[in-house]
Amino acid sequence: MKSSSVQLCRQKGAIAVMTGITIVVLIGIAGLVLDLAHLYIVKTELQNAADACALSAARELSTINGSTVMRATSAGITAGQRNRVDFQSAVPDIQDADITFGANLDADANGKLLNFTRSADKNTQYVRCAPHETQAMSVMTWFMRALGKYESSMTAEATAKYPKAAPYCGVPLAVCTKNVAAANMNFEVGKWYSGRLEAGTAEQGNYGWIRFPNQDTGTDALSEIIAGDGQCDLSSATVVFQNTGVSNGAAKAWNTRFGLYGSPYKKDAANMTAYKPDQTGWSYQNPVEGGVYDDFVSRHDNHVSYDPANIIDSKGKPVDYPGTPAIASHSDLVTYGSDRRMVSMPIIDCDSWSAKKEMPVVGWACSLMVAPMEDANGQIRLEFRGIVGNGCGGAGGGVVGFPKLVR
Repeated sequence: MKSSSVQLCRQKGAIAVMTGITIVVLIGIAGLVLDLAHLYIVKTELQNAADACALSAARELSTINGSTVMRATSAGITAGQRNRVDFQSAVPDIQDADITFGANLDADANGKLLNFTRSADKNTQYVRCAPHETQAMSVMTWFMRALGKYESSMTAEATAKYPKAAPYCGVPLAVCTKNVAAANMNFEVGKWYSGRLEAGTAEQGNYGWIRFPNQDTGTDALSEIIAGDGQCDLSSATVVFQNTGVSNGAAKAWNTRFGLYGSPYKKDAANMTAYKPDQTGWSYQNPVEGGVYDDFVSRHDNHVSYDPANIIDSKGKPVDYPGTPAIASHSDLVTYGSDRRMVSMPIIDCDSWSAKKEMPVVGWACSLMVAPMEDANGQIRLEFRGIVGNGCGGAGGGVVGFPKLVR
């Protein structure tokens, strides 16, 4: 009996010991999970910074000259550093050497890109951004240091491509210039132009509906070319004609590019496939100094849909567009969206506007559609972005494209 009592006495406290050991193990596991989560979040944040850096730098490849590398580097660093890291507590240290340029994606057996340098020429179409490529970002651990692991290194890289030869199609809308020989034909990049073309009183930047050679006449033909691809064969478009057959159908067709689908353009898969919206429907009511293009690109990249409250009438109410259109959602823009609001249009001399004569095309302007139309005679708002082939497109023709991440 005495032996049994001694044995029981020796077993006292065993559970406490096991509990203590279990608690230590559980705390260790919890610490490991927290540290790994911390590292994962920092890695994601650093990758976001690399993505933004590469995309912004690639946009500067629209014009290749002696300042391209400097402009792209500055744009990449600025955009990348807006994405803070380590729970938004630190700015990623992106250096000039972290941004490199290449003409192709040739890589070695380990996937490392070859032929990327700190120079750009006419063949350059890729930008690689690798924050801390030579000095990885060190992230302090919280619990793993108990195992001797005080910090862990994080790296990230992104490569973006600029579409050097994006095809362009003309829209049946002419813009006029008062000075054909001036730089950019007297247009100012970033400035909004509007106003109707009137014979004898046209001002710089006024717009008017036109008909291309061989284009069918009538309101349906005009609407179809606006909602559709546009006039893609421009080889014969050396002259244009005033188009007098304009109805609200033109405004409805114009608005599909903003993801606004009203009768006869019903918002369904068939129409959004045939008459694609842009990748963002976000609209602008008032111009800003330097233009809204950069903001537009950001919303384009994120597929931001049209917001009725963003465009208001003189009474402070959302504008009621023709056809009572339904709005393409974010997911619709992801599925069906394309680059539809950077448009190319013929430039004519302001003094040549006439309903009876052929009007010579003196150039092609790239413009950003900034807002839907209220009706066929309503205000048309466009932001001038450049002359095709002169900072607005490649030598083979093409409007400003949007960089895409390729790896």
